[in-house]
Amino acid sequence: MKVDIGPFPKWFGPYQFARLLKYVGVAPDTCDMIAEKYIPSAPFVWLQNLKGERKVKIHIDNYDAWGADHTFAMIAVPLLERVKASKKGVPGSMLSDEYNTLTASKEYWDEKAGGPLHVRADILFAEAEQKWDEILDHMIWSFREYMNEEWDEQFWTGEMGNITFKDNGDGTSTMETTGNRTCDWDARAKHWNKIQEGINLFAKHYSSLWT
Repeated sequence: MKVDIGPFPKWFGPYQFARLLKYVGVAPDTCDMIAEKYIPSAPFVWLQNLKGERKVKIHIDNYDAWGADHTFAMIAVPLLERVKASKKGVPGSMLSDEYNTLTASKEYWDEKAGGPLHVRADILFAEAEQKWDEILDHMIWSFREYMNEEWDEQFWTGEMGNITFKDNGDGTSTMETTGNRTCDWDARAKHWNKIQEGINLFAKHYSSLWT
């Protein structure tokens, strides 16, 4: 596999152009007013189109597809770790109804920063951040555990012993072993379900994986 994906083209439009005026003393609000009323967006759209789309070159080899699930997990882990490390907010789905109601209220906007409503909003936002971190951690753990080909060895005990096959006389055979190897199937199933939960969270929050 070879992957070469470039950055997204940066947008430079009327507002970005007008805000250059701040370097000669123009107030930010005035810059925005100038952009809105006097600077057309068409030339900037034309320039943006000249830049083209994001550069993407991806080559997949056959051996990548032999175990595509394992290959994808290897990519998902570092990508999700980078999402968590560089995120600058949380998905809206993480915010509680109390937070949304509070920050939409007139009382909140009339209150000065540091007031009780703002403090409460900060607490609720911090809770949303913690919840999102826990979800990302679960995704990362699941994909990392999925890559571990010996993840279920911890649930097996005993020795394998010698394996023989007994002829049943009807064209079939039965495997027999001298070992005493056993598995805690309930614990194994519980662990696998936890892995699957993280993968399900990845699917559920796929559209929220941005920074």
